[in-house]
Amino acid sequence: MTSQALKKSNPARLHKRFFYPPELVATREGAAGNLSLSGPDIGLHGMFINTPTPLAEGTVLKMAFRLTRVDVKICVRGEVRYCMPGVGVGVEFLELSTDAQAAIEKEIEGAKSERLCEANEY
Repeated sequence: MTSQALKKSNPARLHKRFFYPPELVATREGAAGNLSLSGPDIGLHGMFINTPTPLAEGTVLKMAFRLTRVDVKICVRGEVRYCMPGVGVGVEFLELSTDAQAAIEKEIEGAKSERLCEANEY
């Protein structure tokens, strides 16, 4: 694979992401049924979703998940930006509200604080 193709299929992250197991439900826009998903990691502008379901770049998903630390449910559309066949997809949020973005930011900060506390306990 050329370096240009690799960059396109796995672009550098602009924002840090954190492992996050929310109650995530996703469907392809215009299709029936939920996708098989597990253990996504989330960032301010998107998430990586582990799924065996092959999804092409450009596929639009409707997603809903709960931020457990701040107890906020997020409903957002996302577009598949890159795919790792058999592993999962990188999804960029589309039209994320400022309230939802602020809630995600608080959630990530809470996760960072918890990890720092856990690390200091040892």
